[in-house]
Amino acid sequence: MNQDRIFKRLLAKEIFRKAYTQTPINISNDGKSSIHGEFGTIGGEPQTNWLIYKPQIIDWINNNKMKLKKLLML
Repeated sequence: MNQDRIFKRLLAKEIFRKAYTQTPINISNDGKSSIHGEFGTIGGEPQTNWLIYKPQIIDWINNNKMKLKKLLML
């Protein structure tokens, strides 16, 4: 894995972390930890959380572009 790819993955993770912690949503509605992460597996019922919260996360990202640009400047 090259460093550019690692940087992009970490940046995406941080953006999602900020969006989830600053948006009033509960991603762990079943109280269980999953090896697949907060979104569950791809497809099917376990992915329901992502389908429900996707619009809120997209709105947060769009409304916080300046914060995210500052993150890149650090």
